[in-house]
Amino acid sequence: MRTLIVILALALPLATAVPAAAAPTTTPCPTFRVLHDNPMAGYDAGTYDMQVWGNLTCKQAVGIFQKYLSNPKSLPRGWKPDPTQSAFDKGTSSGFSLALVKKPKTPNPNGSVANCPTFRVVGPDPQAGFAAGTYELQVFGSTTCSEAATVFRAYLNDPKNGLPEGWTRIQTPPSFRNGTSGFTVFQP
Repeated sequence: MRTLIVILALALPLATAVPAAAAPTTTPCPTFRVLHDNPMAGYDAGTYDMQVWGNLTCKQAVGIFQKYLSNPKSLPRGWKPDPTQSAFDKGTSSGFSLALVKKPKTPNPNGSVANCPTFRVVGPDPQAGFAAGTYELQVFGSTTCSEAATVFRAYLNDPKNGLPEGWTRIQTPPSFRNGTSGFTVFQP
């Protein structure tokens, strides 16, 4: 009996699952308007949805983006653009992303970003790092909205082994990539 208790005491910590880190909370910002095509910065004229995460405010993100539009080499120290996701980040803790409000048809062979219909997570999934609720998917590269929904659903069904071959999960911003294509997950 004593041996059984020792074995159970040793096995219990091994059986306890450590939940995946929760997806960072994103905050939607007022739309941002780019007045003229800016090929140097890689942004077309138009209205963009902006989302921030980490300890960044919408006002700070707008200031960083305005400076970037006027001089793409003028990002503050530590900030890096991620043109495939139309995002800017400072390490893994803070950042913002943009999506042109005009919704181009997917696939997006030119690397533009498109918003997809919302995706609903019915129950909380701490192992996958997503709470119950409504999520927006932004696709980039050649990923279609249908493919993004299929990959996201497969990941939620099995966070450890459910991603199709070639796909990887990125923690911040919460996204999934397959080469230079993929999608970002936001909670509106």
